[in-house]
Amino acid sequence: MIAIIGTLVGLLLPAVQVARESARRSSCSNNMKQWGLAVINHEMAKGAYPAAKSDRLFRVICSGSTGGSKWQRYSWVIPSLSFMEEQVLYDQAISYIKTNPTDEQLASPWDTGTRNGIKSPFVTQPPIFTCPSDPNGRNTGFGKISYQCNRGDIWSSNFGYGNAVDKRSPFVAGWNNTNNSTNPEFIQKSSKIGDGLSKTCLLGEVNIGNGTSDRQAGMGYNVSLTFAGPPSLCQNVLGDSGYAAATTVTSGALPGTRWGDNWNAFSSGFYMSGAPNTARCSGNSASAEYLGVVPASSYHNGGETTVMCDGATRFVTDNVDAGDQTVADTNPSAYTGKSIRGIWGAMGSANGQESGVLPE
Repeated sequence: MIAIIGTLVGLLLPAVQVARESARRSSCSNNMKQWGLAVINHEMAKGAYPAAKSDRLFRVICSGSTGGSKWQRYSWVIPSLSFMEEQVLYDQAISYIKTNPTDEQLASPWDTGTRNGIKSPFVTQPPIFTCPSDPNGRNTGFGKISYQCNRGDIWSSNFGYGNAVDKRSPFVAGWNNTNNSTNPEFIQKSSKIGDGLSKTCLLGEVNIGNGTSDRQAGMGYNVSLTFAGPPSLCQNVLGDSGYAAATTVTSGALPGTRWGDNWNAFSSGFYMSGAPNTARCSGNSASAEYLGVVPASSYHNGGETTVMCDGATRFVTDNVDAGDQTVADTNPSAYTGKSIRGIWGAMGSANGQESGVLPE
C-alpha cells in the first residue's frame, strides 16, 4: 500500500508543479499589465512616458543642479508609482529625494539607510514589483523589480541621451549633466511611436540578478564588449553550466536589484538586441556599472511576458526571430530605419518603419 501511495504521489507532483507555475505565470502577467497601464496613464496625464532615467521631474526637484549625476539615475519606476495605487511609496520617494536636493548630497537610488529622519524608500518591495516565479525576488537589501522598460533594439552606453539609438525606445533618457535650462528636453510620447502602439514593446520581464554564475540569474562580463557590439559577445562567456567564475559579475547594479535606479539599463531596463533568455553581460569590469547587454528573461518555460504600448500583454517565446546575433551595428550614433534584430528588434524600436508582427 505504501509503495502504491508513493507511486501516486510521484505521478501527481509534476502535475501540481505545473499547476503552480501556471498560477505564478498568470499572476506575473497581471503584474506586468498593471505596470503597463501605469506607464500609459502617466503618458496620458503628463504628456510623455516617464524617462528611463534623468526624468524632468527629478531635475526640477533637484533645483536644476548640473554638478553631478546622482539625480540622473532615478528610474522610470518612481514617476509611475502614483499611477498604480502606490501613491504612498511615491510620496515617500519624493520626500526622501527632497531631503538633500543637491548632487553632492542627494539621496541616492542605491541608499538603504535614513536621511534627515526619512528611511530610504528604495528598500521597500511591494508584491507587485516581482514575478512569483523568480526565486531571487525576495527583498534583501535593495528593493527588487522583475518588470523593466524597453530601452530599444540596440544596446547603448550609459550616456545615450537623446541620440539616434536612445530615441528608438519609448523610454528615452531625459537630460544629461551638460544640459541647462536653454537645452531641449528629450521626451517620448505615444504620438511619436511611428511603428504603432500594438507593434512596439513597452515593458518586459528580466530575471533578478544574484551575483552568481547561475545561467538564469547570473551575469557575465567580457572586456571585448564595445558600444553597440554584437550580443554574441555575451554568449561567449556563458557555458553549459553557467557563467565562468572568472567572468561573473558579482556586484553593482545587477539586473532588477534596484528599482529606483537605472544605470545603463541594468537595474530597471533591458535591451531588445538579444533574444529572450540569451546571455547577459557587462563590459570592462566585474561590476555591473558599465556598458552591457541585458535581454529580456524569465523563469517561465520557453519565453517571457511583454506588454505592448497599447497595453496588451504577450508571451514571447525564446525562439522569436532576433536576427543575426553576431552582427554589430556599424553606425550606432546615427542608427535609423529598420531593426537589424529581426521581428524581436522591430518590436523594440518605436520608429523603425517595420511592418512585422510577433507570431501568435
